[in-house]
Amino acid sequence: MHYRDALHDLVGVECALSHRDFREAVYPVDVTREHLGHLSADELPEQLDDPLEGDNSFTLAVGMFNRWRLWIIAENSD
Repeated sequence: MHYRDALHDLVGVECALSHRDFREAVYPVDVTREHLGHLSADELPEQLDDPLEGDNSFTLAVGMFNRWRLWIIAENSD
């Protein structure tokens, strides 16, 4: 909870969906267009999946679950 609060207060993002990835030196961030906008000056597509191409729409649809991951990687404190 301390990490979640600090993440929100410092950079305006959340880890509600990705908190399970939290561990030593790996700090997860939920991947949303809004969160990426806080962390990048790049122009983002309206839907993050828009740039993807594929022959099989079923494969693209199934792959959308946990498709994107974002971690802040830091030095191990050991």
